[in-house]
Amino acid sequence: MRKSIILLLLLLSTIVYGQEDIQEVLKQDVCECFGEKTKRSLNADNMYVFKLCLLAKIKNYSEEFQTILKEERFVEVSKRKGQDYDINLRNLGLFIAGHLEYFIQDCDVYYLYSSALRIQELTIRAGTYRFEKAMLSRKLKEPGNNPKLFYERGMTYLAIGQYEKAKQDFYKCLDTDPNNEKAIYSLGWACELNEEFGVAIGWYKELTKKGNRYDAAKALEITKRKVKDKEAFESLKTLNQLIALKSASISKRKKSIPEGNSVPVMQGCEGLTDQNEIKKCMSELVKKHVNENFDGDMVMNNSSLRNGKHTIHAAFKISKEGKIKDIKVLFNDPFAIFETKRVLNSLPPILKPGMTAEGKPVSVYYSLPINFIISYE
Repeated sequence: MRKSIILLLLLLSTIVYGQEDIQEVLKQDVCECFGEKTKRSLNADNMYVFKLCLLAKIKNYSEEFQTILKEERFVEVSKRKGQDYDINLRNLGLFIAGHLEYFIQDCDVYYLYSSALRIQELTIRAGTYRFEKAMLSRKLKEPGNNPKLFYERGMTYLAIGQYEKAKQDFYKCLDTDPNNEKAIYSLGWACELNEEFGVAIGWYKELTKKGNRYDAAKALEITKRKVKDKEAFESLKTLNQLIALKSASISKRKKSIPEGNSVPVMQGCEGLTDQNEIKKCMSELVKKHVNENFDGDMVMNNSSLRNGKHTIHAAFKISKEGKIKDIKVLFNDPFAIFETKRVLNSLPPILKPGMTAEGKPVSVYYSLPINFIISYE
């Protein structure tokens, strides 16, 4: 009997075929191709780049592996002229669903892409929030109103970042309709965006217990990822490994440089010998680079953030080889995280890594806050 590749990929933990671990190879390649798809923007809806990337990788698989993928229609004959094969997006979706934990926890680009799709639902609603809020509030005052209107108004509040008001309306909806799955999901979402991660996880788990709720399962993994990222960022601060840089509207926190050690030298700071001057020069260069290249309009236009001042906390490492690595961003919005990582990855080259007093290269960690203000007119 022919086995379904989708069932194999979803149900078995390890599959070795032709000395290849099918799951691991395919997971990593799908992740890398999502990186190609979203290289310039999380809004890139065109799957053509993704498909070409994954098909190119599949061509390098063993013949046995390729045969399985074709027989089970993960790869199928293309309808495009000049293209032999195509990716079956439905089966791709099943594969991702079967490995959701990996794609959210370990594949940064898919995590941000999935988070962005959720946020875009809110930005569409935010465009008409004044009219909807007024209309729904008026209807709720009428005798014999439908309690489900609380859900609709709650979604309107959620779209413009008024999370406490949104939560109140979702609770009111659940008071009269405790099994309303949309209200349960949205209540978890409001808690998640309000950074009440533990409460959000509780609501998402309750929803997943009701059956195979894919959206709730994805939201649960996204929230768990946010908790993990926060803990990773905080661990760096606890270890006192961060040298603070100043950025847009940022107050500088001073940290002394250990005697005898030298900090990395960024292009534009060559020629300086005093370590504090080199650090100051790098801080100014990073600030200038972020201010000139951070696309704040893109973040504000795509995000569903509340009015007021926001601070993105970022950290990165300059490795022993003088490369910028391990960029960590602590913020509750995928577009801001994506843009921060993009900008930091494009910093000027590091000409010389940090050195110990003995002249050995050493990794150096930096922290960087980025401030911006959102105002709904």
